[in-house]
Amino acid sequence: MRFDYNWLCELSKTTKTPGQVAQLLTMHTAEVEGVYKESQQYENIVVGQVLNVEKHPDADRLAVVTVKTVEKEERIIVCGAPNVEKGQKVAVALPGAIMTNGMEIQKRAVRGVVSDGMICAEDELGLGNNHEGILVLEKDAKIGESFGQYRKTQQEKSEEKEDATIEVDILPNRAHDCLSHEGIAREICAIENRKYSNESGSYRDNNKAQELDMTIEIDEEVCNRYMAVEVKNITNGDSPDWMQRRLKQCGIKPISTIVDVTNYIMLKTGQPLHAFDQEKLSGNEEKMTIGVRRAKHDEKIVLLDGSGKVLSEKDVVVVRNDKAIALAGIMGGKETAVSKETKSVILESASFDATTIRASRSNHKMQTDAAYRFERDIDPNLCVKAINQATKLLCEISGGVAGTTKDCYPQQVKEWKIEVSTKKANDLLGTDLSQEEMIVFLGRLEIITQKKDNDMFVCTIPTRRIDLQNAQDVIEEIARLYGYENITPKAPTTALKKQGSDETAWEFIKKVKDVLVRAGASEVYNYSFYSQKDAQNVGLGDSPHCVLENPLSIDYAIMRQTLLPGLLKTIKTNAKTFSQIMICEVGSVYFPKEDQELPEEKKMLAVAVFDQSTRGGESFFVVKGIVEFLCSQLGVDVIVANQEENQKTKIVEKTSHAGSEADILTKNCGLRLGTVMEINPATAKLYGVKNTTAYAEIDLEETRKVVVENHVYEPPLKYPAVQRDISINNEKGISADKIEQCIHQTGGELVYDVSVLDMFEDELVRNITFRIMFASQERTLKNDEVERCMEDIRNGLIEGLSVTIG
Repeated sequence: MRFDYNWLCELSKTTKTPGQVAQLLTMHTAEVEGVYKESQQYENIVVGQVLNVEKHPDADRLAVVTVKTVEKEERIIVCGAPNVEKGQKVAVALPGAIMTNGMEIQKRAVRGVVSDGMICAEDELGLGNNHEGILVLEKDAKIGESFGQYRKTQQEKSEEKEDATIEVDILPNRAHDCLSHEGIAREICAIENRKYSNESGSYRDNNKAQELDMTIEIDEEVCNRYMAVEVKNITNGDSPDWMQRRLKQCGIKPISTIVDVTNYIMLKTGQPLHAFDQEKLSGNEEKMTIGVRRAKHDEKIVLLDGSGKVLSEKDVVVVRNDKAIALAGIMGGKETAVSKETKSVILESASFDATTIRASRSNHKMQTDAAYRFERDIDPNLCVKAINQATKLLCEISGGVAGTTKDCYPQQVKEWKIEVSTKKANDLLGTDLSQEEMIVFLGRLEIITQKKDNDMFVCTIPTRRIDLQNAQDVIEEIARLYGYENITPKAPTTALKKQGSDETAWEFIKKVKDVLVRAGASEVYNYSFYSQKDAQNVGLGDSPHCVLENPLSIDYAIMRQTLLPGLLKTIKTNAKTFSQIMICEVGSVYFPKEDQELPEEKKMLAVAVFDQSTRGGESFFVVKGIVEFLCSQLGVDVIVANQEENQKTKIVEKTSHAGSEADILTKNCGLRLGTVMEINPATAKLYGVKNTTAYAEIDLEETRKVVVENHVYEPPLKYPAVQRDISINNEKGISADKIEQCIHQTGGELVYDVSVLDMFEDELVRNITFRIMFASQERTLKNDEVERCMEDIRNGLIEGLSVTIG
């Protein structure tokens, strides 16, 4: 959020420079992302002197002005201001200058005369609203000096502080009190050990004024407080210059007195407000009920920005006599919007449920300043302060008359108490602070403390500090005020205990990742949730899932049961850059369990290979090879065997290419560890993946159970190996694994290794070439020995599997 430096100084009474305030906040409260001084926004705007003024030859209301901006340099500028005169010192925007409204100054012809810049008015420099004429500078202004430096000199003369904006990254845990100038001013006072005392007075009810009979009814589940007050006889013109300047400094465009007052108070206190046009709201009715309730299914509303919204029961609306007039906490309705003609308003100050507002804003893909604050939670007790200050300010500026404030606050939020141990605080922080010192630090934050004994003390937490919920939170506040830089780094004093099984599991997963990286894979991370559409795409649409109550979006609404959609999305993103992709992910999948609050969680490994240059089917064997390499490195003896039709999972049935799926089984007991498959082109297309993709998913928990800790040493070959290749026309679609097993069985003990060398596939036939390695630990093999083995293998394949040898 952007904060006006001078406004912070006014509230906190600090005398520090913008840079010093930024350093203070960074060290104690929140990171400052930037300090932007007023002088920095006047780049390419300089002080000039008017040398001559002539009438424009083709325009009665324009003048051709000769301006001197540096020694021996004169510019011709076309100007329409009626007050431009010879000898004046003026602000000249040179070509390339960016004005406060975003307009870039360019050298261009105006009615046939080339204008080399612009002489600026007050509003064009962001110094006010006056556009009736140019801004005339002091006579002692130096020609050619930057306008920013001129402004700085003038401020020093009048002992004013230079305008600056401080941008602070307010994290969600402090959003409820620090997304406001008063919140940051309080922090500055606490850090500088000064009491914050800038509470504005309240307005006086004009009980003699005739008031609208107004009743408030709210749904307590979505709104825990709603306040409203009628302000009549308003003159809704432009707001004062000082207010507009502060709004602009904070990035908000001034609109009118009513709207600007509500925005100003929001920036000051952190409480969003809204104003309804009273005549549009109540019409000719003398009685009116304002309520807050959940929206009805397919209820419609047109908002201030002109957008029409179709609502659901997940949304919350403000209603008048049960008709929706605002999307609560997000934006008001167009039907009751204020305008320049508005004479009376109903001011709203409310507290809405943060979770509901977040879900509603996300569902409608909207972002407003009000929603940004409400979804991060706001103290309901702030409502009264904000509406009182807004009413007082509106009456002062516009001459309005206020009625009695209506307040519906069924369940009041009160201060809460937290016990803190002095010893525990020092142990956690590594400090040696006394109990009295800690109490002083907390007092600076307006936290009232009461000593219980020499170690314990009780803290009463102000309701605005929603983030302080336990002793650790309070101890962190002590550390902030003491100063992190004052804490001497120390080694932990607590004994570190080895967590046996958890640590072993972590080490196992680390080893899995290391092996896959050595194999050439890149590790990726995806969200642990996906959409209902993703579930349907992979055959799990009918399976019960764990549903998130407050999802990030509709695309992340349920907990995943497979890692496949995430990897396919990753491939689509990277396929634009890389023609070959080999990725892996280790993550959890979740399955709901009946009568249990928590789901069953499994740790899974997924590997995917995408190659634009390979023919169909080759990626499958790449993934198969990776799986076999991984298992051999882990000490798990596996075979990759053809899946039986009745054992296929829903995912395999939906997403695998027919005939290109296999189970990963342990050799000793046939335990299924996972699946290897080629992704069906139709499934891949759903994710924008056009080329062949192969995929494997392995249950790491089951794999870890069968890891062999003591590997049997196999010495390297003493004698050279002999290799032979054999091509097989596999018309019957027999799995490569069965062919490999047949080669081992018929070739005898001299068959040392069998691997797939190449594969060709079309609609009618699949041709696979195997490479067979023959070797012996006792002697060098002779050619006739190898040929006899090859003959046995050919006969075995033909007789046993009925294949054709190519």
